[in-house]
Amino acid sequence: MHNILKIKEIFSKDGILICFNGSFTHGIIEEIGNAIRSHLEEEHLGRDRITDVFAVYVEQTQNVRNYLKNRDLSIHVDSTAIMLIVQSGSDYMLCSGNIIVRKDVDSLREKLEKINSLDKMALKT
Repeated sequence: MHNILKIKEIFSKDGILICFNGSFTHGIIEEIGNAIRSHLEEEHLGRDRITDVFAVYVEQTQNVRNYLKNRDLSIHVDSTAIMLIVQSGSDYMLCSGNIIVRKDVDSLREKLEKINSLDKMALKT
């Protein structure tokens, strides 16, 4: 019990709202999405802001699920993924990760570097 209280303290200090570690089943994605939407509505964020954060969440989780499915990785063992939603002031950061096949590393790195170089308008496009 002491460890879970320590984790809660760390999460609170770092602004971590949600941390999920495991398989992204459709049900899990939906429930976390509902929790995100509810939290953002309680924060009285504008509709556009809620939509932006929610859209990023959906995109990230779908990317993880689709990658794992397309690579025929086991849904129970190799598909372990992580999703982290952090609030920093009025900003929200969504981070996700999953196991990838070694041969995909360079290609994925190139795609991520391109995405990271885009400005806000290019990202929306």
